[in-house]
Amino acid sequence: MKKLLASIGLACAFLFLADPSIGSAHVIDETKAKSAQFDYEDYYQLVASYKSPTGLTIKSYSPKWTTVSQLKAVEAELLKNKHGDEIKLLGQIVIFPDFPAGKGVLGQYFAEYEHSSRSVELLSNRTIHLYGGNQFSTIESIATTLSHEYGHHFTFYHLFKDESLLPEKWMESDYAHARDLSRYPEANTGDGAYEWMMSEILAEDYVQLFGSETALKHHMQFNAQLHTAFEDEDLQTYWMEKLHSSDYQKQHPLGLYLVDEKRSSLGRYYQDLKFYSPNLNNQTTYLLGQDLQGQYFPILIDQLNNQTNLSKWYEASKMDSQTKPLFDGFSLPEVAFQAVQHSDQGFNRGSKKLRLSYDRIEEAKTSYEDIYKQEQPSIAETKAMLYETAIKYNIPPEILKAMAYVETGMKQFDENGQPIISSDGGVGILQVKMSEADMAAKNVDKERLKYDIRYNMETGAALLKEKWNESAKSTPKINDHDPQKLEHWYFAVMAYDGLTKANDPNAAEKGKTYQDQVFEAIRQFSHVPLQAFPQFQVNYHDDGTMEFETLAYNWPGLDTKTTQMHQSGEYVYTMGQGGLYNRVDGTTVKGLLPYTPLQITGGPLEKDGTSTHEVMYKVKGNGMEGYVSSVNLQSGNVKVFPDLSNDNETAAAIAYLQIRGVISGYQDGLFRPNQPLLRQHAAKMLVKELGLTLPQGYQVKATDIKPGDLYYKEMAILEANGLMGKGGAFRPKEPLTRSQMASVLVRAYDKWYKPTEKAFDFQDVPTSHWNYEDINRLANNEITIVKDFFRPDQNVTRSQFALFLKRSVLHKTT
Repeated sequence: MKKLLASIGLACAFLFLADPSIGSAHVIDETKAKSAQFDYEDYYQLVASYKSPTGLTIKSYSPKWTTVSQLKAVEAELLKNKHGDEIKLLGQIVIFPDFPAGKGVLGQYFAEYEHSSRSVELLSNRTIHLYGGNQFSTIESIATTLSHEYGHHFTFYHLFKDESLLPEKWMESDYAHARDLSRYPEANTGDGAYEWMMSEILAEDYVQLFGSETALKHHMQFNAQLHTAFEDEDLQTYWMEKLHSSDYQKQHPLGLYLVDEKRSSLGRYYQDLKFYSPNLNNQTTYLLGQDLQGQYFPILIDQLNNQTNLSKWYEASKMDSQTKPLFDGFSLPEVAFQAVQHSDQGFNRGSKKLRLSYDRIEEAKTSYEDIYKQEQPSIAETKAMLYETAIKYNIPPEILKAMAYVETGMKQFDENGQPIISSDGGVGILQVKMSEADMAAKNVDKERLKYDIRYNMETGAALLKEKWNESAKSTPKINDHDPQKLEHWYFAVMAYDGLTKANDPNAAEKGKTYQDQVFEAIRQFSHVPLQAFPQFQVNYHDDGTMEFETLAYNWPGLDTKTTQMHQSGEYVYTMGQGGLYNRVDGTTVKGLLPYTPLQITGGPLEKDGTSTHEVMYKVKGNGMEGYVSSVNLQSGNVKVFPDLSNDNETAAAIAYLQIRGVISGYQDGLFRPNQPLLRQHAAKMLVKELGLTLPQGYQVKATDIKPGDLYYKEMAILEANGLMGKGGAFRPKEPLTRSQMASVLVRAYDKWYKPTEKAFDFQDVPTSHWNYEDINRLANNEITIVKDFFRPDQNVTRSQFALFLKRSVLHKTT
């Protein structure tokens, strides 16, 4: 098979001023133009060098980049761009003081590959050049160029690996099809305008979807005519399929709208602009601006933190000298604005470019009504907003989702695109009912209530929280009135809809009251097994509203905690026979035993469909990573020990005993599962699990333990109860053998183990063995699983004893 080696250099051109003769850089084939012409390093003096433990070398020829710490920072910034196995093929990053490739070229990437008739493969030791190091002397100033150049590396790797196409064939690729480049006759593979080169489109798309936060917040796609990567869902689908990672889920672009404008106080050409974005979802958002032709660097105008939407005037008179030209219709008659959000996991998110021509500014304005007709969220996005709103008001998300489902099927608008308004005045997804006086008193905007779904959610949540706060005043509270316990919201939910006879379970048809429908929805769609509510009596005021006979109920068992308030980094364990999924709406890849310890690494994430209200959390455990449903997770005092294998049962046993306070790891965070268990440690665990105490006046007989010894009390207790230490010696620091362990467990759990029914045949434990009866009793109770050998004289390891002890404890609890 004939193989051809080729090497190409790709130039990234971010310009202060556009000039095609300066900025365009076509593919350079080093097979025809040998690499010597790119050996810029021969003409500079090396200033600093750093080789990372990963093998990446970073070199500087710039007097502004002189320390190893600076070069380490370059690597750290590089790694903040999303990456995979392709990063192993990057060999070096070189910083130059000036612009050896031309004044407008800020960086180059050198790709070398080999190919045959069947495949194309990117070779290792690839290089990124960063130019202008004397001028761009901070991480922030090089971040976008670095991300763009790494975008070349990333996309070359994947188009070679996934599509096996040479660069000259990339216009025929699945990527080009997903990007819908056939709509643009200017698009090319190196024989046309620079901004339309396929390789540059790929790199720009990478910065948008995968780039670091520092890169993203200073970047706008320099091809102003091409639609952005953020608004191309087919492109997101392409990468979801190629990357095979459940981290990546499709998402709609952010909405960014001009809702108002006025002449600035600065003069006739300046404009003040009011922008609106309804779906920021409390994520850090950057607002950027640039001239429409991309002649100038993008300008970071604003950073928004923890906001649900953007609704703000930007006044030219308050802008600095760098930003002010964007609001000057004389200097820049056509401009573009964009909102972007970085994501640590999954795709970055951004808006379409909002394009404004100042001589036709009225045409660019959008009414709030039109915005919300355009911005109807998907069901998954609606549930995510309900979740976020619930958390904001300290309401269990299951409650608010169920209310939205019962009220409107989780919809703000009807099939005709009109806000849902009921005959009794309920408005929107949560059917908010307020008098005109109440709206005025609470400063509620009626139009926003109709068209802004998040505003409707927040208004409804605030009303529900008011009803919760009124408990024990006008409505009863349940038990300790804990906001994280679902049943405790019963009367607040009732009051939200109205304290009328229609919601009196004694008067209404069974299960038809509003609150009963809500809690039934929680049972069905959040899959939380809530108990039925007891009966209670009410009287009525003259106006027909309820008056409760008592304002406090003690209802045992009605204390079910929300399952949807776990946090990233939290340790949890599984309840029931749950499954580990490969993605949010994926399939089960592994069954999980009860008490399997996990650490939450992402989420909560919403599933599709109005009838699925549970959330998914991304988790990792011992030898596993995936997604688990919220209904199968419980917070607890557990830890995922890094030195445990992927033996699900052993990890679950250790977690089970951790929860019961019987066992713990070492201070260094390890469990040391294969370390022999000492007899004194076994004493500690058994006393804790069995809850044994020392009989009053008992005199210890063992001569090898004394007060002050580690676990002396526990050893004394076991001796007193006849479980260990017979014969006058405890031997505290000796390992416990498997045969001894059998005797200890049989003595400890004799009344819970079932009687021996079958004689098992162990090859290494004949029936004449001194401890055959106890070992056989363990086998009959499935404390040990018979597989020919028991190994009676071997020491019990810490993990083995945990497993045997957990199986024994279950005989007590079942």
